Amino acid sequence: MKCASIILALLGLGAGIRASLIWWNASKVENSPEIIPDDPVAGTMVWAESTKKAFEDAGKLNAQAAAWTAASVALNALGAIAGAFSN
Repeated sequence: MKCASIILALLGLGAGIRASLIWWNASKVENSPEIIPDDPVAGTMVWAESTKKAFEDAGKLNAQAAAWTAASVALNALGAIAGAFSN
C-alpha cells in the first residue's frame, strides 16, 4: 500500500505540473490579427474577431488545465487515503 501511495502522489504531482504548464500557455495566448485593413471599420472588425479567437483559445486551455488540476487533487487524495491504510 505504501508503494501505491507514493505512485499516486507522483502521478498527482505530474498532473499538477501539467495543469500549471497549460495555464501558463493560456496566459501567453496573443491577439494577433494576420492583416489589418486600412479601412477603420474593417480593421476594427478584424481586430474584434482576432480578440474573440484569442479568448476562445485561452478558454479551451483553461478548461484543460482545470481538468488536470481536478485529476491532480483526486490522485493526491487517493494517495493520502492509501497512505493512511498502509500503516
